[in-house]
Amino acid sequence: MSMAKYYSLWTMFRLGLCLVALALVSGLGRGVPAAVPEICRVQGGNTKTIWGVGFAPGQTEVRDWKAPFDADAALAALRTTPYDAGRWLPAEPPSGSRRVQVLDADPRGLVLAVESESHYNASGFYDARAGGHVCWIKNSDGWSKPWRITTARPWWVSPAAAPPGATVRVFGRSLDAQLVALKASDDGQVTVLSDFQRGQHPLYETQVTLPADLAPGPYELYVHNGTGGESGWGGPVSVCVEAAAEAPTRLFDAREFGAKGNGVEDDTAALRAALVQAGEAGGGTVFLPPGRYAISATLWIPTGVTLQGAGAQNSLLAVRDERPMQWDVPAEIAREIPGHFRARQQDGGRGAMLWMRDRSRVADLGLVDGPGTLLPIFGSRDRCRVERCHIRATHSTQPAVMIEWGSDGFVLKDSQIEAAAGGVFLVHGPHTQALISGNTIRNLRPGQANNLFIRAFVHSIIELWAWKDDAPSPVAFCDLIGVRIMGRGNISLLGPLVFGNTVRFSEVTGFRYGPGFHIQPTWLQGADPQQRAAVDLQPAGHKIAGLPQTAPLKDWNIVEGSHLVDGPRGIRISPQARHTQLRNNAIHVDGQPVVDESAGR
Repeated sequence: MSMAKYYSLWTMFRLGLCLVALALVSGLGRGVPAAVPEICRVQGGNTKTIWGVGFAPGQTEVRDWKAPFDADAALAALRTTPYDAGRWLPAEPPSGSRRVQVLDADPRGLVLAVESESHYNASGFYDARAGGHVCWIKNSDGWSKPWRITTARPWWVSPAAAPPGATVRVFGRSLDAQLVALKASDDGQVTVLSDFQRGQHPLYETQVTLPADLAPGPYELYVHNGTGGESGWGGPVSVCVEAAAEAPTRLFDAREFGAKGNGVEDDTAALRAALVQAGEAGGGTVFLPPGRYAISATLWIPTGVTLQGAGAQNSLLAVRDERPMQWDVPAEIAREIPGHFRARQQDGGRGAMLWMRDRSRVADLGLVDGPGTLLPIFGSRDRCRVERCHIRATHSTQPAVMIEWGSDGFVLKDSQIEAAAGGVFLVHGPHTQALISGNTIRNLRPGQANNLFIRAFVHSIIELWAWKDDAPSPVAFCDLIGVRIMGRGNISLLGPLVFGNTVRFSEVTGFRYGPGFHIQPTWLQGADPQQRAAVDLQPAGHKIAGLPQTAPLKDWNIVEGSHLVDGPRGIRISPQARHTQLRNNAIHVDGQPVVDESAGR
């Protein structure tokens, strides 16, 4: 099981503040005036890294504390307006706090590695909850402000707008909820929610059902996981309750428009006619009964229309070898196709099988490409959905599913994709409120294209940021927990900046061949397979404009509680990846268990 956890815009903003603080301290050097420590982030599980300023090596004390939990007291605190978590925390460690062992310290006082908990729980997903709820750091000038470590941290709600009675998914960290509440944005009225449950992962998703009688309007959602006492509310994240819209119910049977579905006769014109009529009617479902529907030019799905099959193995859209796909779209439709996508088809003489317009849907359908196909599905910006489909793309020159230049609410769910030129690409974002869930993506040409390439996701399950020459994408503060890779792959944290990441309770076996999983796609073509490592920490030499090179932005990663077996080498630490914390790993490989190229630097 694997899950990548990333950040909301607010989290990235806080990270930016943290980096600015680190940069200032790095640039000022020893002339910094004396001051109490400041914490800007805590990362990890049993072993944690603490990021901030004022952590003088050998002169720092770290303490944490488990705050008592009382549900009534927590709700009373939330009802104060505005809710301020800091109001309910002691300024200094109270009686009952404990001293935490410091394992390593940055010589500039910017990062600490500490042992938060020495006992390793076999259910390692919960290790982020190890240790105290709140921590303080002390130097010769006094105590830092308290920092909440284990408090629930909801990042976003999906969907962000929903009707009363709907179930929404809350994503974030430490979301094993004990209490969930909504606070009305206008008057601060608190509604305690009773219908919530764990999502697909106990700590990173909570599913919440909105009350059926909840008044429409904007709300702030809070989550409490039982840690931190009155200060333990996480949030707020925004959710808008809106009246349910009536979905179009009209059904348009493709056979009634002349579609044969016999796999021989060309059904392009008949399917276009059905889709156009559904769009002119204000929306509805174009149904394809079981059959193989041959097409030779692009079908466009109008706004509010669903193209629905009778099952991905029963209803298929297919391109025949003797009738290649071609760019053959009416001028009035071509003018509405995004210019870059239109040009790509016109210049290459190839056609996409489906162009999904805003708020359109494809479900329970198989797609088989053929000669002349550019790609099977190209989606538009607003709330396109692909569900329970099977896509086989052996002739396409572009990925099987692509959205460019941003989107909102894209869904790819419970589908199977087999592709030779890439699986799913969502690029040139931002892409917000996306959900990619329950899919199987198979690369028909391993090592030649990405199965999943995502850039600039916001408030989505995966989030990466666009590359710029003076502001490259960092591989920073990512948690890989419970990752299992068997054969042909390893875990490579590759990027211009690699810092503050953790690989915990993971297993890598048989990693002798081509790359399988990457935090940031960086192909290793031509690499010596005998030099591969199960876990490879490899920052590249890249500078960020205006940021001192002394900032600890290539250091302080954690690998712990993991099993690495059957490969050339265990863990490779590149020369730039200093202060890597290796704790309680089992490594059984041909050569060196740990290749530490940072030693002595």
